[in-house]
Amino acid sequence: MYYRMRFSSEQAIYTTQVKAKQLLLRAYLNIEAQGGTILDYTLLPTLLDLLIYLPKGEPQFSFLEQQCTLEAIPHTKDLLHHYKNISGRLPLSGKNYPLCGTYEAYHGSNCLSSLGKMGPFPQDLSIQTILQEKSSPSGSHEMRT
Repeated sequence: MYYRMRFSSEQAIYTTQVKAKQLLLRAYLNIEAQGGTILDYTLLPTLLDLLIYLPKGEPQFSFLEQQCTLEAIPHTKDLLHHYKNISGRLPLSGKNYPLCGTYEAYHGSNCLSSLGKMGPFPQDLSIQTILQEKSSPSGSHEMRT
């Protein structure tokens, strides 16, 4: 099952780049321990936005105390919208922002998301389709079948 998780706070979630990377690593390890993977993410000072895959059950998270919203994404056809939206607030959809999956996809940095590792992706979504959607001005919000 796919999920969109958002941890938000009025105060900063992290204070330095080192703490930001530690937070992302905690999230990565927590999700991996549940058999899941981070598909894409964006970390802003007051928001951690994750697109994740978990093979079974609703996710259990303890890496942040901030308010969390969880949205189940029942169909892979809805994933493109979330890939687009997760980094949509950033210039160039995060291509030059090091705390998001889009940056990882373009720069091959410390890859925490599968977007940066070039997979795994749902069978009907390719890395080219995802990056094209992220870079389009308005996004098609549709998948070709």
